[in-house]
Amino acid sequence: MELIVKVKDAEHWAALREASDKKLLVVDVHKDWCGPCKIMEPTYKRLAVDIDQSEKRATVAQLNVALGLDGVEDTGSCKPRFVLFRERKQIAELNGANAPHLEQLVKQHCPPLGADDDEN
Repeated sequence: MELIVKVKDAEHWAALREASDKKLLVVDVHKDWCGPCKIMEPTYKRLAVDIDQSEKRATVAQLNVALGLDGVEDTGSCKPRFVLFRERKQIAELNGANAPHLEQLVKQHCPPLGADDDEN
């Protein structure tokens, strides 16, 4: 399993958003040349590791805003930006390099352990 999923194209993006029906999707929306965005990379990589049963509860993805995909507009800023989705809808957004706040948002919105076990 990939630690961080890199969004490749519109079809891949649509599949990731559809999967957010059952789990949290945390997206690092960035520009490849953005230095401040790279500062947050260890934080979201750690999130992908630290979430218990992360493969069932959350996906952490990187999305280059230059792809121009639906739901992630280019704000023109060179600040780190994280967008969280659940049930195919945006539920939270964080602008700036605030690692503690990002971790708090993920903990707040991540489905509880065993949440989808009831459906199986």
